[in-house]
Amino acid sequence: QQNEARDKKCKQTFVDIGCGNGLLVYLLTNEGYKGLGIDLRRRNIWDKYDSKVDLVERVFTPSDDTFGFEHYDWLIGNHSDELTPWIPYIAANASHAMNAFLLPCCPFDFNGSKYQRTCSALSQYSCYMRYLQTVCRELGFEPKVDKLRIPSTKRICIICDERNYDKSMQSMMKTKRKEFVNEKLKDFNEYKPREKVEVVRNCTRLPKDIIQSIVTIIANELLNGNANLTLGSIPRLLSADMLSHMKSQCGGIQTLLRNHKHIFNGIEDFLIFQNLIIY
Repeated sequence: QQNEARDKKCKQTFVDIGCGNGLLVYLLTNEGYKGLGIDLRRRNIWDKYDSKVDLVERVFTPSDDTFGFEHYDWLIGNHSDELTPWIPYIAANASHAMNAFLLPCCPFDFNGSKYQRTCSALSQYSCYMRYLQTVCRELGFEPKVDKLRIPSTKRICIICDERNYDKSMQSMMKTKRKEFVNEKLKDFNEYKPREKVEVVRNCTRLPKDIIQSIVTIIANELLNGNANLTLGSIPRLLSADMLSHMKSQCGGIQTLLRNHKHIFNGIEDFLIFQNLIIY
Protein backbone atom coordinates (compact mmCIF):
# COMPACT_ATOMS: atom_id res chain seq x y z
CA GLN A 1 0.00 0.00 0.00
CA GLN A 2 2.80 2.41 0.80
CA ASN A 3 4.56 1.54 -2.45
CA GLU A 4 1.41 2.36 -4.40
CA ALA A 5 0.91 5.64 -2.52
CA ARG A 6 4.51 6.68 -3.12
CA ASP A 7 4.71 5.27 -6.64
CA LYS A 8 7.53 2.90 -5.64
CA LYS A 9 8.03 -0.28 -7.66
CA CYS A 10 10.78 -1.95 -5.60
CA LYS A 11 10.07 -3.81 -2.38
CA GLN A 12 10.58 -1.97 0.87
CA THR A 13 13.69 -2.34 3.03
CA PHE A 14 14.09 -3.02 6.73
CA VAL A 15 16.36 -3.17 9.77
CA ASP A 16 15.49 -5.70 12.50
CA ILE A 17 16.87 -4.41 15.82
CA GLY A 18 17.57 -7.14 18.36
CA CYS A 19 17.07 -9.82 15.72
CA GLY A 20 18.10 -12.73 17.99
CA ASN A 21 18.33 -15.94 15.97
CA GLY A 22 17.73 -13.98 12.75
CA LEU A 23 14.71 -16.02 11.64
CA LEU A 24 12.60 -13.00 10.68
CA VAL A 25 15.49 -11.55 8.67
CA TYR A 26 15.88 -14.90 6.93
CA LEU A 27 12.17 -15.07 6.06
CA LEU A 28 11.93 -11.49 4.80
CA THR A 29 15.14 -11.84 2.77
CA ASN A 30 13.83 -14.96 1.08
CA GLU A 31 10.62 -13.10 0.24
CA GLY A 32 12.72 -10.58 -1.65
CA TYR A 33 12.90 -7.77 0.91
CA LYS A 34 16.33 -6.24 1.38
CA GLY A 35 17.47 -5.50 4.89
CA LEU A 36 19.61 -6.56 7.82
CA GLY A 37 19.35 -7.80 11.36
CA ILE A 38 21.38 -6.43 14.25
CA ASP A 39 22.00 -8.04 17.62
CA LEU A 40 24.61 -7.53 20.32
CA ARG A 41 25.35 -11.27 20.42
CA ARG A 42 26.02 -13.53 17.47
CA ARG A 43 24.07 -16.79 17.40
CA ASN A 44 25.46 -20.09 16.15
CA ILE A 45 22.46 -20.55 13.87
CA TRP A 46 23.54 -17.50 11.84
CA ASP A 47 26.15 -19.69 10.17
CA LYS A 48 23.37 -21.94 8.83
CA TYR A 49 21.73 -19.18 6.78
CA ASP A 50 22.61 -18.24 3.20
CA SER A 51 25.21 -15.53 2.77
CA LYS A 52 22.53 -13.19 1.42
CA VAL A 53 20.96 -13.04 4.91
CA ASP A 54 22.65 -9.96 6.37
CA LEU A 55 23.13 -10.36 10.13
CA VAL A 56 25.40 -8.03 12.09
CA GLU A 57 26.79 -8.36 15.61
CA ARG A 58 26.76 -4.85 17.00
CA VAL A 59 26.33 -3.03 20.31
CA PHE A 60 24.94 0.47 20.15
CA THR A 61 23.46 3.12 22.40
CA PRO A 62 19.93 3.91 21.19
CA SER A 63 20.14 7.58 22.20
CA ASP A 64 22.92 7.98 19.63
CA ASP A 65 21.61 9.59 16.43
CA THR A 66 24.27 8.28 14.03
CA PHE A 67 22.97 4.86 13.02
CA GLY A 68 22.85 5.30 9.26
CA PHE A 69 19.32 3.87 8.96
CA GLU A 70 17.87 6.82 7.02
CA HIS A 71 17.82 4.93 3.71
CA TYR A 72 15.67 2.06 5.05
CA ASP A 73 11.88 2.00 5.04
CA TRP A 74 11.14 0.06 8.22
CA LEU A 75 12.68 -0.34 11.65
CA ILE A 76 11.48 -3.57 13.28
CA GLY A 77 11.36 -4.41 16.96
CA ASN A 78 10.28 -8.07 17.19
CA HIS A 79 10.39 -9.01 20.90
CA SER A 80 13.24 -6.50 21.23
CA ASP A 81 12.81 -6.23 25.04
CA GLU A 82 14.92 -3.32 26.42
CA LEU A 83 15.09 -1.70 22.98
CA THR A 84 11.31 -1.74 22.39
CA PRO A 85 10.48 1.88 23.39
CA TRP A 86 13.58 3.08 21.54
CA ILE A 87 12.53 1.63 18.16
CA PRO A 88 10.06 4.45 17.29
CA TYR A 89 12.54 7.02 18.60
CA ILE A 90 15.33 5.77 16.33
CA ALA A 91 12.95 5.48 13.37
CA ALA A 92 11.49 8.96 13.85
CA ASN A 93 14.96 10.52 14.04
CA ALA A 94 16.34 8.59 11.06
CA SER A 95 14.08 10.31 8.52
CA HIS A 96 10.53 11.59 8.13
CA ALA A 97 9.78 8.69 5.77
CA MET A 98 10.96 5.84 8.02
CA ASN A 99 8.33 3.59 9.63
CA ALA A 100 8.42 1.48 12.79
CA PHE A 101 6.94 -1.92 13.62
CA LEU A 102 6.73 -3.17 17.20
CA LEU A 103 5.80 -6.64 18.41
CA PRO A 104 6.35 -6.22 22.17
CA CYS A 105 6.89 -9.04 24.62
CA CYS A 106 8.62 -8.27 27.92
CA PRO A 107 7.76 -4.74 29.13
CA PHE A 108 10.78 -2.44 29.40
CA ASP A 109 11.11 1.31 29.73
CA PHE A 110 13.66 3.69 28.20
CA ASN A 111 16.26 3.19 30.93
CA GLY A 112 16.32 -0.59 30.43
CA SER A 113 14.40 -1.44 33.59
CA LYS A 114 11.06 -3.25 33.69
CA TYR A 115 8.06 -1.04 32.95
CA GLN A 116 5.90 -0.41 36.02
CA ARG A 117 2.15 -0.70 35.50
CA THR A 118 0.25 2.57 36.10
CA CYS A 119 -3.34 1.30 35.85
CA SER A 120 -4.46 -1.45 38.23
CA ALA A 121 -7.55 -2.11 36.10
CA LEU A 122 -5.36 -3.37 33.23
CA SER A 123 -2.93 -6.25 32.97
CA GLN A 124 0.78 -5.47 32.79
CA TYR A 125 0.78 -6.31 29.09
CA SER A 126 -2.29 -4.18 28.23
CA CYS A 127 -0.97 -1.26 30.25
CA TYR A 128 2.39 -1.51 28.48
CA MET A 129 0.75 -1.58 25.05
CA ARG A 130 -1.17 1.58 25.92
CA TYR A 131 2.04 3.19 27.16
CA LEU A 132 3.88 2.36 23.92
CA GLN A 133 1.11 3.92 21.85
CA THR A 134 1.43 7.11 23.90
CA VAL A 135 5.20 7.05 23.38
CA CYS A 136 4.76 6.66 19.62
CA ARG A 137 2.41 9.66 19.48
CA GLU A 138 4.82 11.79 21.51
CA LEU A 139 7.60 10.87 19.11
CA GLY A 140 5.55 11.98 16.12
CA PHE A 141 3.71 8.87 14.87
CA GLU A 142 0.04 7.98 14.52
CA PRO A 143 0.23 4.38 15.76
CA LYS A 144 -2.10 1.62 14.63
CA VAL A 145 -2.73 -1.59 16.57
CA ASP A 146 -3.23 -4.97 14.95
CA LYS A 147 -3.26 -8.63 16.00
CA LEU A 148 -1.02 -11.07 14.16
CA ARG A 149 -2.04 -14.61 13.25
CA ILE A 150 0.84 -16.30 15.02
CA PRO A 151 0.94 -19.03 17.71
CA SER A 152 1.79 -16.69 20.59
CA THR A 153 0.00 -14.96 23.44
CA LYS A 154 2.02 -11.81 22.68
CA ARG A 155 0.79 -11.14 19.16
CA ILE A 156 -0.49 -7.56 19.31
CA CYS A 157 1.66 -5.28 17.19
CA ILE A 158 1.98 -1.52 16.81
CA ILE A 159 2.45 -0.11 13.31
CA CYS A 160 3.85 3.39 12.89
CA ASP A 161 3.58 4.31 9.20
CA GLU A 162 2.07 7.79 9.49
CA ARG A 163 3.38 10.99 11.12
CA ASN A 164 1.34 13.51 13.06
CA TYR A 165 3.45 16.45 11.83
CA ASP A 166 4.63 17.87 8.53
CA LYS A 167 8.03 17.02 7.07
CA SER A 168 9.09 20.67 7.42
CA MET A 169 8.89 20.26 11.22
CA GLN A 170 11.39 17.36 11.36
CA SER A 171 14.19 19.41 12.93
CA MET A 172 11.90 20.86 15.60
CA MET A 173 10.44 17.42 16.33
CA LYS A 174 13.91 15.94 16.70
CA THR A 175 14.60 18.44 19.48
CA LYS A 176 11.23 17.67 21.06
CA ARG A 177 11.95 13.92 20.98
CA LYS A 178 15.30 14.45 22.66
CA GLU A 179 13.62 16.42 25.44
CA PHE A 180 10.97 13.70 25.82
CA VAL A 181 13.58 10.96 26.22
CA ASN A 182 15.71 13.07 28.58
CA GLU A 183 12.63 13.52 30.76
CA LYS A 184 12.17 9.75 30.83
CA LEU A 185 15.78 9.25 31.86
CA LYS A 186 16.11 12.13 34.33
CA ASP A 187 15.87 9.94 37.44
CA PHE A 188 17.99 7.14 35.98
CA ASN A 189 21.38 6.52 34.50
CA GLU A 190 21.83 6.37 30.73
CA TYR A 191 20.44 3.29 28.99
CA LYS A 192 22.75 0.33 29.51
CA PRO A 193 22.65 -2.53 26.98
CA ARG A 194 22.77 -6.18 28.00
CA GLU A 195 26.08 -7.86 28.52
CA LYS A 196 27.47 -9.29 25.30
CA VAL A 197 28.07 -12.63 26.99
CA GLU A 198 24.86 -13.92 28.54
CA VAL A 199 25.28 -15.25 32.06
CA VAL A 200 23.53 -18.58 32.60
CA ARG A 201 21.91 -18.65 36.04
CA ASN A 202 19.67 -21.72 35.98
CA CYS A 203 21.85 -23.82 38.32
CA THR A 204 23.32 -25.81 35.42
CA ARG A 205 26.67 -24.02 35.60
CA LEU A 206 27.21 -24.47 39.31
CA PRO A 207 30.21 -26.58 40.39
CA LYS A 208 29.21 -30.24 40.15
CA ASP A 209 30.36 -30.97 43.69
CA ILE A 210 28.05 -28.23 45.02
CA ILE A 211 25.07 -29.62 43.10
CA GLN A 212 25.85 -33.18 44.21
CA SER A 213 26.25 -32.15 47.85
CA ILE A 214 22.91 -30.29 47.95
CA VAL A 215 21.04 -33.13 46.24
CA THR A 216 22.61 -35.64 48.66
CA ILE A 217 21.67 -33.59 51.72
CA ILE A 218 18.04 -33.31 50.58
CA ALA A 219 17.88 -37.01 49.64
CA ASN A 220 19.30 -38.07 53.02
CA GLU A 221 16.69 -35.99 54.84
CA LEU A 222 13.95 -37.78 52.96
CA LEU A 223 15.55 -41.19 53.45
CA ASN A 224 15.80 -40.49 57.18
CA GLY A 225 12.04 -40.04 57.31
CA ASN A 226 11.73 -36.25 57.39
CA ALA A 227 8.09 -35.97 56.28
CA ASN A 228 8.01 -32.24 57.01
CA LEU A 229 10.73 -31.22 54.56
CA THR A 230 9.62 -28.10 52.74
CA LEU A 231 11.25 -25.75 50.28
CA GLY A 232 11.59 -23.12 52.99
CA SER A 233 13.35 -25.48 55.40
CA ILE A 234 16.06 -26.62 52.98
CA PRO A 235 18.35 -23.55 53.34
CA ARG A 236 18.83 -24.37 57.04
CA LEU A 237 20.43 -27.67 56.00
CA LEU A 238 23.02 -26.09 53.73
CA SER A 239 26.43 -24.61 54.45
CA ALA A 240 27.23 -20.91 53.98
CA ASP A 241 29.25 -21.77 50.85
CA MET A 242 26.32 -23.67 49.31
CA LEU A 243 23.92 -20.81 50.06
CA SER A 244 26.33 -18.31 48.54
CA HIS A 245 26.36 -20.28 45.29
CA MET A 246 22.57 -20.62 45.25
CA LYS A 247 21.96 -16.90 45.75
CA SER A 248 23.63 -16.15 42.41
CA GLN A 249 21.10 -18.32 40.57
CA CYS A 250 17.63 -17.40 39.30
CA GLY A 251 15.12 -19.26 41.43
CA GLY A 252 17.75 -20.69 43.76
CA ILE A 253 16.81 -23.98 45.45
CA GLN A 254 13.54 -24.19 43.54
CA THR A 255 15.35 -24.11 40.20
CA LEU A 256 17.84 -26.77 41.33
CA LEU A 257 15.01 -29.06 42.44
CA ARG A 258 13.20 -28.50 39.15
CA ASN A 259 16.38 -29.57 37.37
CA HIS A 260 16.19 -32.80 39.39
CA LYS A 261 12.48 -33.51 38.98
CA HIS A 262 13.41 -37.09 38.09
CA ILE A 263 14.40 -37.46 41.76
CA PHE A 264 12.22 -35.03 43.73
CA ASN A 265 8.59 -34.08 43.59
CA GLY A 266 6.79 -31.24 45.36
CA ILE A 267 3.26 -31.75 46.68
CA GLU A 268 1.92 -28.41 47.87
CA ASP A 269 4.73 -27.12 50.13
CA PHE A 270 6.25 -30.51 50.95
CA LEU A 271 9.04 -32.33 49.18
CA ILE A 272 9.04 -36.07 48.50
CA PHE A 273 10.82 -38.53 46.23
CA GLN A 274 9.48 -39.26 42.80
CA ASN A 275 8.09 -42.78 42.47
CA LEU A 276 11.20 -44.92 42.25
CA ILE A 277 11.48 -48.57 41.28
CA ILE A 278 14.10 -50.24 43.46
CA TYR A 279 15.53 -53.55 42.30
